[in-house]
Amino acid sequence: MEYTWVMSKKRMINTKIWKDIFFQSLTADQKLVWVYLLTNESNNTLGVYEITSRTIAHETSLEDQVVIEAMIKFELEKKVLIWNKTWIIITNFMKNQGMNPSMLAGAKNVFNILPVDLQSFILNKSIISVQRIENEIDKTPCHTLSQGGTLKPKPKLKPKPKLKPKEREKSRPKDSMEVAHYLKDYIPKCLDFGFNIKTEFAISWAEKFYDRYESQGWIKANKTEIKDWKAQVRTNVKYDEHKNKIVNARLWEV
Repeated sequence: MEYTWVMSKKRMINTKIWKDIFFQSLTADQKLVWVYLLTNESNNTLGVYEITSRTIAHETSLEDQVVIEAMIKFELEKKVLIWNKTWIIITNFMKNQGMNPSMLAGAKNVFNILPVDLQSFILNKSIISVQRIENEIDKTPCHTLSQGGTLKPKPKLKPKPKLKPKEREKSRPKDSMEVAHYLKDYIPKCLDFGFNIKTEFAISWAEKFYDRYESQGWIKANKTEIKDWKAQVRTNVKYDEHKNKIVNARLWEV
């Protein structure tokens, strides 16, 4: 027997929902419909999706009329908006989700592929769901934008200028052994340690240093480019010494 594995989506429901006045006012069937709206497969990071009352009734095992009455109540309470009969907008959905930058980016993408008229409807209603990303959404009416675009385009990054041979030689070592050589022969003198570094430790430390910055394109943690790798070695050694990460009798020669 073959199985198809599909990545599941996760939605957050605050446990305080059971003390929420709106939720307490619902009947058992209405509570089921409300939880379904929050957690069904069609829902997305924006809380705006297309679904029919018949689908809701089928998946909750409720009568069609019960679902319709529940949706009317939700709309009167301004918890949802219905657009074009089949589109549901949960007005405070994003408010109750732990939205990280990646999820906010996903919400913007979802908004971007919605029907143009629905985008205009959402923006005109100032719906709570999109207020957290409204700074990223162009509020100009969608049909006036070229090619139906709705999001502000990201500025194009200028390509970094290629390093000249001399600059490249100074900005990065040839290999880890060059780092190890500098670490063993020059660092004790530069930093006035008063002791020498063991060869095996110099090689081990240099390999980690080289692999780390080589994988990062010789970019520091603050996103600036390393212009002098030897200065970076001195900085890292000082940091390690201060944090007691490498000052250990087993690693040094007196």
